[in-house]
Amino acid sequence: MSQRIKLPPLVSLVRLREGRGLDQRGLAAELGVSPGAVAQWERGYNLPGTDNLLALANLFGCSVDTVLGREPPTVSS
Repeated sequence: MSQRIKLPPLVSLVRLREGRGLDQRGLAAELGVSPGAVAQWERGYNLPGTDNLLALANLFGCSVDTVLGREPPTVSS
């Protein structure tokens, strides 16, 4: 029986998504993935693949590190 390792939740993704006024379904539609995939990323059950990480960074105008919570979002003027 394999154990499933839970990753830290992507709280940064939740903040970025909500800051853009999107719900999970809206973000999923923007990326062409299922709302369940977005929920899994946000809860730490799975990570977005490279293509989706790049798409998220592009969508939110930030770095992949920001999406992953490794650096705080920067405020642009």
